[in-house]
Amino acid sequence: MALNRNLEANEGNRASYAALLASQRHTEAATFDDSTFETVWLRTRKTALFRTILNEFVKKNVFVYSANGWPQDAENVQDAVRALAIEIRSGTGTSNSPSWVFVACSETLDPREVLSSVKDTFPNTANIHCITSCQGVTTDVGFKSTSCNDGVVRALSMFTVFDPLGAFSTIAVRPPEDPSAITVFDKTLDQAYLKLRESALDVLKDPSNDGKKVPGPEPLAEHLNIWMSGLPGTEEKTLEALYEWGHQRFNRTIPVVGGTGADAGLEGKWRCFCQQADGVQVIFGQDMGQGVILTLVAASVKVFPCFMHPFTPMTEFTMKVVSCGSVPEENTGETMGRVIHTFRDPDGNEVAAG
Repeated sequence: MALNRNLEANEGNRASYAALLASQRHTEAATFDDSTFETVWLRTRKTALFRTILNEFVKKNVFVYSANGWPQDAENVQDAVRALAIEIRSGTGTSNSPSWVFVACSETLDPREVLSSVKDTFPNTANIHCITSCQGVTTDVGFKSTSCNDGVVRALSMFTVFDPLGAFSTIAVRPPEDPSAITVFDKTLDQAYLKLRESALDVLKDPSNDGKKVPGPEPLAEHLNIWMSGLPGTEEKTLEALYEWGHQRFNRTIPVVGGTGADAGLEGKWRCFCQQADGVQVIFGQDMGQGVILTLVAASVKVFPCFMHPFTPMTEFTMKVVSCGSVPEENTGETMGRVIHTFRDPDGNEVAAG
């Protein structure tokens, strides 16, 4: 009975399908045999079924989760990472390794220990993206840092993305400060995109781009976002280079999110570091020189960049704004981070001051 009702419904819909397709093709009439109708009908049903299955899969398997703070009883970085991982696994209900991990930590932690601890905890996570944070970690529940028994302030935050159908590629690059560096920068981005392409869904890839050494426009590029973590002084030229690369390769502006490395005392102790998609670990900052960490993100769901500015009111001031001119005598010997970069003239207008 159910089958007969479906067949009768199909008979009734056949004329409407023909009229609809005829109008779309700007023809006065159209005639469709059974095979043509069944093909259209089945394709529609298959598409609807695929979307339903995909939506259910995404709801159960695609999510983000973060854990923050240095546990008071943690004796080392590995203890702290494991404690946060337990919180993440408890919250997500999965023991799977995330597709991508972003780590923010205090400059008091050794980058090598952070990378090795995260890798040991999530052995199947290829892309690990890290940066030092100013004095601690700001979260939706407040500012977190821990003064440990040895008198050292430590903070750690992990942001994890679980997206089995998404594609991620983390890389470390030197700032694109001159034509030669820009060439290397673009080539590194090309290689990262091609690496990203290897794990992307076939439906997002244009077969005409297969085998090419330089990326080209395709649906995957329309889903592309970049998470950038730089060091002070690297951001502007990097953003310019990313803008040019996006338009040269894909004729579009690639959305960029992220932030800049910091430390607790503005003493140049900031770092950014990562484990790249190829497994190589890279550290920038201090004696390792300037650099930028980038993660190319092609999530399986829509991603909407947003701006967030967590603000903690200052309660202590160590210097006052001074008049325009060279660095005041009282600032001699201070690190550059402590010297104001924009001064105001007697009329209150901003003037460049280096």
